[in-house]
Amino acid sequence: MSYTPGTIVQNSSMKIVTSAGPSGQTVSTSDVTVDGSETSYTPAATDDTICYQFTFFARTYNFATTMLGRAQFTLQESTDDITYNDVSGASSNQIFMGSQPLAKRLITLRFMMAAYSGLKYFRIRGHAYDSITYALILHTPDYWNSTPTMIYNPTSTIYGFKEAV
Repeated sequence: MSYTPGTIVQNSSMKIVTSAGPSGQTVSTSDVTVDGSETSYTPAATDDTICYQFTFFARTYNFATTMLGRAQFTLQESTDDITYNDVSGASSNQIFMGSQPLAKRLITLRFMMAAYSGLKYFRIRGHAYDSITYALILHTPDYWNSTPTMIYNPTSTIYGFKEAV
């Protein structure tokens, strides 16, 4: 299935969820569910494509020293909100290297998938590559004296659509 830019798209419905003030979440070598990424959705019968989008803030764990980060984020789905499976082809690698502006950024993950029938639950799972050297801190752009001075509320958006001819 492909989406052709410039075609007319008919949206059926959209669900937007902004999570309330999570504190910093560390994405290290253990696989974790990313705070604020969980949502559910039932598409309209006329939809042929579903888009799941998740926006969050990330910065390197060792910001003061190495400014390195390397993590993989994967979309998972479930029909019962208990047992989750990876959505085929729905993963993203994020790499942070270099100077200060590159070590902090807003990330939007966007995954397109074929429509389905019934209710499904979705979430993003993430883990860092290799060691704590590459870990990321999510949702807290800045700290002062070991306390978050700013929190970014992550947002998940999911909607179905059908390309009009």
